[in-house]
Amino acid sequence: MRKPPAFIPPLMLAFAAIAALAMPGIAGAQVLSDSAQEVVEYLLQDWERQFSSTSIPHAIEYMGLAADDELRIEVVEHLRANDDLARNLQWWGANNYLFSNLEKRLAKYLIYMHDREVSTPSAGEVATVFGLSVDELRRRLDFMVAGGFLQSADSPLGYELAPGFRRWAGPLQHNFHTVRIEGEAPLDVW
Repeated sequence: MRKPPAFIPPLMLAFAAIAALAMPGIAGAQVLSDSAQEVVEYLLQDWERQFSSTSIPHAIEYMGLAADDELRIEVVEHLRANDDLARNLQWWGANNYLFSNLEKRLAKYLIYMHDREVSTPSAGEVATVFGLSVDELRRRLDFMVAGGFLQSADSPLGYELAPGFRRWAGPLQHNFHTVRIEGEAPLDVW
């Protein structure tokens, strides 16, 4: 009986390793929590509707889940890593779906102040403009840091726009409109 060539076992091991990497839940694949998976499925189905571009925080709200910043980050990281899941992600980028309407307005305000070369406002000034407590403002700004749009800084606000902030939100630059049609779930459109 002939003995198999010596290169076969290592080659078989290599194929087995490659196959294991390709399997969901194995080495390096992102495993989503049940809630994150439900939000992703909701968004993918919603985005199939003509003109629909519902954001992650709105999907969480419309699904009846409690507001959850960690869940939003988990979902956007998955969408960033898998932009082939939907045309919306390829056209607009996952970052456009991360922020709430309030956070989008904050982003536009901070960009406006930056572009006008106005001195950075204090947290108290920004909180007043947006009708928030300073604590709530800081929570929103901390979330914007976690999302990659802002970074901590030695400034009156305590934050500054992160490098690449102009490209961060893709072509839509934090624009949004929420549409409510009687008898249907609300949706965001761009």
